Amino acid sequence: MPLEMISCNTDENPQHDCNEALSNLAESVGHTQADGADKTSLHFNVISKVSIGKAIIKLCGNEGTSDDSGLRRLLQAVIDYIPTEKDQSVWTNAEVEIYDVNFKRYTITSGNGDRKFYASYDERNSPIVVRESRHISWFKSVKNFFSFKSNSK
Repeated sequence: MPLEMISCNTDENPQHDCNEALSNLAESVGHTQADGADKTSLHFNVISKVSIGKAIIKLCGNEGTSDDSGLRRLLQAVIDYIPTEKDQSVWTNAEVEIYDVNFKRYTITSGNGDRKFYASYDERNSPIVVRESRHISWFKSVKNFFSFKSNSK
């Protein structure tokens, strides 16, 4: 979808014109996402080096195929990131969202995708994979505290 400049008329009711322009833009963005044209999803039993390799073949083709979006580099970064995660069991119930240089979104999911990871390019055009931080709820922190106390006796 090409970018459009939103201009607001400053005549009698400028707020109405701005709201209408923004609402039209929101509708067009919503249709783009609803079509699925800018999102590709894959589901695996577990996210592993092998499953990401299969995703590379499916999404990018074999080596030597031109990839102008940089998707192959991002998927390779995910492969490199997988062994760095302390708890390897997270990959049985994870979701990796990948954004290429054209802002197309790819989602690779295992289980119901409780743990979220994001892959994209940083300001130096280097691929980066980041885990979404999950804040521990107050209840869970209290539960962990008391289970630690009972185990230490």
